Amino acid sequence: MPLFDRDRREKTLARVYHQNYDRLCGVAAAVLGGDKALAQDAVQEAWLRLNAPGVRERIDLSDPDRLRGLLLVTVRQRAHRARERLRKLLEQEGYDDEP
Repeated sequence: MPLFDRDRREKTLARVYHQNYDRLCGVAAAVLGGDKALAQDAVQEAWLRLNAPGVRERIDLSDPDRLRGLLLVTVRQRAHRARERLRKLLEQEGYDDEP
């Protein structure tokens, strides 16, 4: 892929990501019970996943709505994984969220 095309793709993905950052964090925070730090981590993980070489080139950038949807789905998946990791860690440590 020519360097120019790669740069344009990266900039397009970055622009949509930054335009929707607050919304992405809100979705992740909702999944993670309001934990803003974990939500930001999930959003960053989603960015790294989608911006990885080989992945970025396969993303259709022609439709901003679809791209925004892809970001939201990826963030939600990362947030669910983070919640599951936290749940398992708390179980291992002997914490129980049941009253």
